[in-house]
Amino acid sequence: MASRRPKSGPNPWRDLNAAMAFGLDCQEVILRRYVRLARGDLLAMREANKMVVEKATIATTAMLNALYAWPSGGEPAASTAVVKTYQSAVRANRRRLRSKS
Repeated sequence: MASRRPKSGPNPWRDLNAAMAFGLDCQEVILRRYVRLARGDLLAMREANKMVVEKATIATTAMLNALYAWPSGGEPAASTAVVKTYQSAVRANRRRLRSKS
């Protein structure tokens, strides 16, 4: 009978890689937004308005996701829910800003 590998626990290298990728995605979004805002045209004004509204929306969504996740897993589940909310928003912004550049 073949032995099964035990389920692995937390993987610090995977977590570090994910954190670094998220940080790089954030930097790319910031850079692309700065370039767009520096133009000072109508597209820049729309981006500024979208950015302000989006930040409030994402913060509220993250808070609600944390509140819903808390009963099932406490602080770790709530933290994970918040991180996933922000990662999803940053990825969506990166895709959107890349396609319109």
